[in-house]
Amino acid sequence: MKLRTVAALAALPVVVAAQERPFLPGDPLAKPSPIDLSFLNEKVAGEKGRIGLAKDGMSFVDGAGKPIRFWAVVTDVWQRSPEEMETPARFLARQGVNMARLHTQDTGGKDSPIDATDDKVIDGIRRWVSVAKRHGIYSTISPFWAHQKNAAKWGLPGYEKNEQDVYGLIFIEPKLEAAYRTWTRKLYAEPNLYT
Repeated sequence: MKLRTVAALAALPVVVAAQERPFLPGDPLAKPSPIDLSFLNEKVAGEKGRIGLAKDGMSFVDGAGKPIRFWAVVTDVWQRSPEEMETPARFLARQGVNMARLHTQDTGGKDSPIDATDDKVIDGIRRWVSVAKRHGIYSTISPFWAHQKNAAKWGLPGYEKNEQDVYGLIFIEPKLEAAYRTWTRKLYAEPNLYT
């Protein structure tokens, strides 16, 4: 069940049969929980420095060189308004989640040129990274999800009349590679003003 479904159900008024009056629980995360696992997370993601690869090449260490493990989920919370990001971040942290994967599409959209970016998507990603970081949650971002069917519109050779997925094409098509560098440069090279 997706977080937005859980949040929507939690926000619905519940009618208590015997008294027939609405029960509105308020903030479900306001009270302490006996199963709160947020203590396993860093207070702020990255507080001990950059994550690195351990000497064994098979695990990760924090900035202090201590082993770190990740309990990850995939989320689309970055698409919500800034006000709607805080509660899911608190909820995930309480579950012990310390990494959120974002499968995004920061290309300009269906009718945009191949090297266009979507500033609204990039802003949502940056806002989520900031909120998640404050709750000890790292973010892993996939800036291009190859199921997008823009190959014909983008004029990629061999796809002029075809609306198929472009899986793998990013590794062999120079025009798509150059566009990917443009998208990722916009996302990663410019400073995140929220963090």
